[in-house]
Amino acid sequence: MNKILTPAPAAQMLSNADQRLEAIRTAAGLQPEQFDARCMPVLRAYAQHVQNLPFSPKVFSRPQGAWEFGLICATLALQYAGTVIFFPEIKAEDRRILEPQCRYMSFVATLATCAARVTSSTKVVAGDSEYHPFFTPMRFQDWLQKHPDASFLWRDEGAGLSNQGCAVVATRLFPTGLFEHFDLRVVMMFYDAITAGTQKLLGIESTLAKVVRQSIERVIDHYVEKEARVFNESESSLLAAPLDTSGLAKQMAAQANPTLPVNPLAPSKPSAPSSAPHPVQSVAASVNFAAESRHPVATPTLEQPPMHPTNAAPSSGADPLLGKDPVLREWFAALKLHPRFPDLAKHLASSEEGVLVPINMLGLFGVSGPTIRKKMEEAGFVVRRSDDSRHLILTPTLRGQFIQDEPAAS
Repeated sequence: MNKILTPAPAAQMLSNADQRLEAIRTAAGLQPEQFDARCMPVLRAYAQHVQNLPFSPKVFSRPQGAWEFGLICATLALQYAGTVIFFPEIKAEDRRILEPQCRYMSFVATLATCAARVTSSTKVVAGDSEYHPFFTPMRFQDWLQKHPDASFLWRDEGAGLSNQGCAVVATRLFPTGLFEHFDLRVVMMFYDAITAGTQKLLGIESTLAKVVRQSIERVIDHYVEKEARVFNESESSLLAAPLDTSGLAKQMAAQANPTLPVNPLAPSKPSAPSSAPHPVQSVAASVNFAAESRHPVATPTLEQPPMHPTNAAPSSGADPLLGKDPVLREWFAALKLHPRFPDLAKHLASSEEGVLVPINMLGLFGVSGPTIRKKMEEAGFVVRRSDDSRHLILTPTLRGQFIQDEPAAS
C-alpha cells in the first residue's frame, strides 16, 4: 500500500500518459498548442489531486487507478459530447457559441466528478492530520511530501459527498479563472453535473450531467467484472482489455438518439476491422471547439461568420476540393473507397440549397466529426445546419463527391 502514497510529480504522470493524452486531444479536436493551453492545466490539476491513489475498491483499485480511470472517462465524455445537442431550444447562432463550451465542459466536469468520487472513497491520514480538499490548504502532492508517514484507508460506503460538496472539490481543484469567459448558463450546468454518485436525481438531469454520468457508468461497467476485487500492489497495468471509447461513444449516441438519421455508410452487419491503415488515419485532427482570436487561450467559443456556398465557390466544372485542406481531400478520397459508396445516392436528400448529409456520417475514417465539420465550414462548403439539427446542408458543388456519376450510355 505504500506505493500509492509516494508523491508523484504531475509532469511525470503526464509524460507517462502521452498516448492517453493524445486520445483526449483527438477527441477534443484541438491542435497541440490549443490543447496545451486549455486542457493541460485541467489534467495537471487532476494529477496533483489524485496522485497514485486507486479509484475505488471495486474498479481501478491499484496504484494510479484514479488517474487511469479519469483519463479514460474524459476521452469517452468528449467523444459522446460530440454527438449530442446541449441547447436544442435556442437559436442556431447562440448554439454555435454555447455548444463548443459544453463539449469542453464535459471534459472538465468528468474529471471533476472523478476527483470528487476519489475524495469520497479514499482517506489519507498521518497521525492527527488528514488530507481533504475541504480544509487542507496545500495540494495533495505537496501534503504527501510533508507527511511521509501517511496511511491509506478506504472510506465506508455511504460516506459520499453531497452535490454541494462535489462542487467545492471542483472549485478547489481547478485553476482560478478557468471559466471566466464562459456563458453563465454553461457554468451552472457544469456544477450541476458533478456528483459523487452515478444515479440521476429526482428525474431532472441536464444533457451535460447525462454525458458525464453515463460516460463514467459505462467505463465502470466495462471494467468492473474484469478488474481485481482486492487491491493488489503488484498490479500496475490495466488488467482488462482496453476500452474502445470511440465505438462505445457511437453506441451510446445511437441508444440516446433513436431518431438520428441513418448513416448511409453503416454496414447492415458488423464487419471485421481491416488490418490495413486507412488513408485518413495519419492526418492530425484540428480545432473543433474554439476559434483563434486576439485572446485564443481565454475565449472558448466557435464564433465564425456565416458560411455560404458563394464564399468559396469554385468555377463551374472545377474540382471543388482543389487547394482545400488535405484532411478534407483525404476524407472524400476515403469516402469514395467505401464499399457502399455506389449506393450513397439512394440515401441522401438533395435540394436547390445543396446536399443533406447526416451529421453522424462525418466522424468516419479516423477523423472526428466535429473536425471535418469545422474544415468544411472553413472551406465554405456548409450552407447551414438543417432545421432538425441532424443534417448539414452542403453546397451543391459537392454533389459529385457524394454521388457516383451514372455510366455513359454506349
